[in-house]
Amino acid sequence: MDTWREQIKYSITTIKDLCQYITLSETEKFGLPVISFEKVEKEYNPVKHKMLIAMGYHKMNQIREKKCAEAKKKGYELISYIHSMADVSTDAEIGENVIILNNATIGPFCKIGNNVCIYNNATVSHHVNIEDNVWITSGTVIGGNTEVGKNCFIGCNSNLIAPLLIGNNCRSSCFMVYSVPKIFIFIRRKSTLWTNNHSEVACEF
Repeated sequence: MDTWREQIKYSITTIKDLCQYITLSETEKFGLPVISFEKVEKEYNPVKHKMLIAMGYHKMNQIREKKCAEAKKKGYELISYIHSMADVSTDAEIGENVIILNNATIGPFCKIGNNVCIYNNATVSHHVNIEDNVWITSGTVIGGNTEVGKNCFIGCNSNLIAPLLIGNNCRSSCFMVYSVPKIFIFIRRKSTLWTNNHSEVACEF
C-alpha cells in the first residue's frame, strides 16, 4: 500500500465537493480547485492521480466507506497518510485510505484495516487488529491483542484493557474491561457509565 509519510511526497491537486462546507458555487478552496466528485476522473486521470478520502465519522463511518468504494470504482488507488511525527512500528500492517495523525503510536504486529482514522495522541498497542471503517479519537489507549470490529467509533480518552473483542458498529467513550458484541454503545459521564437511568449498563440500539 502506498503511504504518504512525508508531506512532500505528493502534492494536493484538488478538493472534491464531498462535504457541506463547500457550496455548489465555489470553484476554489484553500487555494485549490474544487472539482465535482461525479466528474473528477474527467479532470484528473486515475492512472496519473491517487486519492485520499478525508471525511468524518458520520453514520458510523458509512459515508466515508461509500465514497472510498466509489473512488475505487472510478479507478483511483487510495493512499494512506501517516504524519511524520506518528510512531508506527515497521512490523505493523497498514491498509488503504488510513489516516494516522501526529503523536499517535501504533505498536508492533498491529493490523490496521482500510479506511481507518487514528487521531493524535492515540496509542494502539501490540498485536491489535482494527478492522475497516473505524475512527479512533484523541487520547485513546487500546491494549495488546485487542480486536476492534468494523465501523466502530472509539471516543476520546477511551481505555480498552486487553485483551478485548469489540464487535462491529460499536461506540465507546469509557474504560472497558469486557468484550462486547456488535451494535453496542458505552458512554462515560462523571466517572460512571451513563444511560437514561444513569446506571451502569451497556445500551443496545
